[in-house]
Formats: sequence, C-alpha cells, structure tokens
Amino acid sequence: MKLFDTNKLYFIIMILCFMLGGFNIISSMLTVNIGASDIRFNNNSFNESFCENCSFNESVPYHRPRDDFFRQAGINILISNSIMTFINGIIFIFSGITIYMLIRKKEKKLLKQSLISSMLQPAELSILNYLEKNEGQATQNELVKELNLSKVVVSRGIKSLESKKLIEKNKYGMTNKISLKQ
Repeated sequence: MKLFDTNKLYFIIMILCFMLGGFNIISSMLTVNIGASDIRFNNNSFNESFCENCSFNESVPYHRPRDDFFRQAGINILISNSIMTFINGIIFIFSGITIYMLIRKKEKKLLKQSLISSMLQPAELSILNYLEKNEGQATQNELVKELNLSKVVVSRGIKSLESKKLIEKNKYGMTNKISLKQ
C-alpha cells in the first residue's frame, strides 16, 4: 500500500512539473510578444505633453536621449526575464520526464520480481533472495549452509535458475561460485 501512495505522489508531482513547465514557456513567449508590441507602439508614438510649450520646429518630433536609454533598459530586462522564465519551463518539463522515467523503472522492477517469483519454486526463490542480499555472489556450499537446504535441493535449484538464465555458475576450487546475471 505504501508503494502505491508514493507512486501517486510522484505522479502528482510529475503532472505539476509538466503544467508549470508549459505555463512558464507560454508565459515567456507571451511576455516577449506583448513587450515587443508595446515597444513598437511606444517607438512610433509621440508624447506631445513634453512639447506643448516648446518653441522648436513642430515638424521634428521632440526627442530626449534619456528616453532611449530607459526604453533599451526595459527591453533588456524584458528579454532576460523571458529567457529565465523559458529556461525554468524547460527545467520543469525535464524534471517531469525524469520523474516519469523513475516511476516506470520502479514499476518494471516490481513487475519483473513478481513475474519471476510466481514462476519459481520456493528453493529457487530463496537462492535468488540470498544472492541479492549478498552482493549477487555466493558459493554453493555457502548456500547449503545458510539456507538450511540439502545439497541436492540447492544443486537442482541452481541448475533450474541457470537454465532460466537468472544466474551463472562458475567453478571455484572444490565448489561452484554462483552469481546473479545482470
């Protein structure tokens, strides 16, 4: 039951990552488009309130260099914020993909274990469990002693597991070295 709850939590986090990533990417694109249209509009417009009492040629628009500086600074801030929002969106999406891959890997491992355990005899299952606990290797004599099984049962179990390509058996002096296949 606990595994189901953690998978549910991972699934919720994965969905949130995808949603936040999509939102960040869309908002960064909208920010650039809206900001670009505002900048184009402001560049073409002429603020006449500064020129009401001016005594210069009315055919030439009033221009302050300071306005260009602030307009360019606004453009730079807008672009850098949009880029950071876009990068955050990409990071969120990759986080969601990573969580999805971890969930799938865990599910595959559990499915494989349940499938293997349903197809094995109790002695074969105990041999595999012992090998998993001991870094994937043990001698045949060690299996006989630790599992309290007869030599015949262990030998038959090893032969069966070897035919199913789950373990490897190699000569090791007077006994055999049994190791899990990767």
